[in-house]
Amino acid sequence: MSVPPLPSRKGKRSWIYTVEGHPLSYEVIDEHVWSPADNAEKALCVHRLRFDDGHIELRIGYYMIGKKGRGRGKWLWAQFAPMLRAADLQHLCQIAQQKGWLREAQ
Repeated sequence: MSVPPLPSRKGKRSWIYTVEGHPLSYEVIDEHVWSPADNAEKALCVHRLRFDDGHIELRIGYYMIGKKGRGRGKWLWAQFAPMLRAADLQHLCQIAQQKGWLREAQ
């Protein structure tokens, strides 16, 4: 199976529920997505999110190539915490540092 181009959420809006149950909307204002050399069917990512109230957070996540049904052969957002090699975590941190996302005051 050939692997499709890496997914992108940059510029897209989404929402989550707060712990109190209220919807909270945000935009992916920047991202870095890449496939580790040892697994072309997994794409690790770090997203920079801006919430409607103006605060900014980082999200680490991953996509996997779907194996069943309508998602077969497509990048699907994984619903669990990412497991990654130390080198991949180091790569994520280096990219976030280079992009200036790790400055103390944002």
